[in-house]
Amino acid sequence: MDILEGAGWVVLPHWGSEGWDAGAWPLIIPAVARTRDRNGELFGNGQYVEGDTADKPPAPEWKPYPGLAG
Repeated sequence: MDILEGAGWVVLPHWGSEGWDAGAWPLIIPAVARTRDRNGELFGNGQYVEGDTADKPPAPEWKPYPGLAG
């Protein structure tokens, strides 16, 4: 996950107000990205699952968590 540093992606170890574990470390690790272009804010999510990676744009109805650092 060191490769994410400086690439605009942040590993998401916990979620929710209670800080529940996200994924199943070290086998499943979620990551999120937040940036802005001339059209507005952009959000992305990705995952590392047992050596494979994937990323995709969020669903249109997805709303970002307001406390997400960006």
